[in-house]
Amino acid sequence: MRKNISLFASLLLFFLWGCTANVSEDKNRGEDLKKSASQQAEISSTPTASASETKSVSTESYKEPTTAHKEPTLAQIRKAQERLKAAGFNPGPIDGLLGAKTKAAVRKYQASHGVERTGTLDEKTLRSLGVE
Repeated sequence: MRKNISLFASLLLFFLWGCTANVSEDKNRGEDLKKSASQQAEISSTPTASASETKSVSTESYKEPTTAHKEPTLAQIRKAQERLKAAGFNPGPIDGLLGAKTKAAVRKYQASHGVERTGTLDEKTLRSLGVE
């Protein structure tokens, strides 16, 4: 009987030792998770510049050129294509897009009408074509 009690006590101690080891491992794991969560919170709470702030910072030093070129609207391009075609310059399809054929037609028009030859529909060219 004494041998059985000894064996039982040994098993009980072994079991308890195993449980306490697991508890301390779980406790350490829990602390690691807490540290990880707090580090993640620190990272996410670090202030960063939003897209609008970044944009305002990057454009603060930008100065508009004195000869600013306004891009023509799709309607203006379409109207210019119609006028170029009527004047005998082939701008390609009348689609409102400033493609290669339209640019070539604009250059030919500019050369034949004494407008600076840029190949773009600038204000002078649009005015010359009668496009507002």
